[in-house]
Amino acid sequence: MRIMIEEKRIMGIDPSLVSTGWAVLSFEEVKLKNIFHPAKKSLFERYKPRLLDCGRIETNKSELDTQRIYKIYTELEKLIKFYKPEVMSIEDQYGYLNTKTLKQLSQVRGVCMALASLYGMNLYLYAPTSIKLIVTGNGKSKKEDMVNVINRYFDLNLNIKDNDKADAIAIALSYLIDRKKGTRI
Repeated sequence: MRIMIEEKRIMGIDPSLVSTGWAVLSFEEVKLKNIFHPAKKSLFERYKPRLLDCGRIETNKSELDTQRIYKIYTELEKLIKFYKPEVMSIEDQYGYLNTKTLKQLSQVRGVCMALASLYGMNLYLYAPTSIKLIVTGNGKSKKEDMVNVINRYFDLNLNIKDNDKADAIAIALSYLIDRKKGTRI
């Protein structure tokens, strides 16, 4: 009997009206129980997902919010059509932001929800502290810590200005490492 191993893809999204980070990882479902944890020091024989690509979608603050939301929608849709992810994982909102920021994040999150539904993807939300805990081992880690762990894990050279990319990668990794900490919506 031959076991067919199917490659799957997950898209991680760090939502923001100013600069939405995104990342696409590929993984083999059968190997997930042996995934190498980013906070650990050595890889040995453990499985590590592949980073296919990451980036950011930047919008112009001088444009109307409707134009900015539409740009995020169209850019994410192009990425979804190209990479064909089965799962989308996004950072959830947190309550200590000001009202304007919460509204903007809700709008970007709504775009993600609509696209996930339109393209038949499972959608998971992860709290920022859960992402930090899953990926770095510390729920209160700083942006620099996240960037450093992601750089080490994927042999990248991101800097602190790339924190939205690092966060998107971490959000996708959170799904792969600990689905139960996310909320499927």
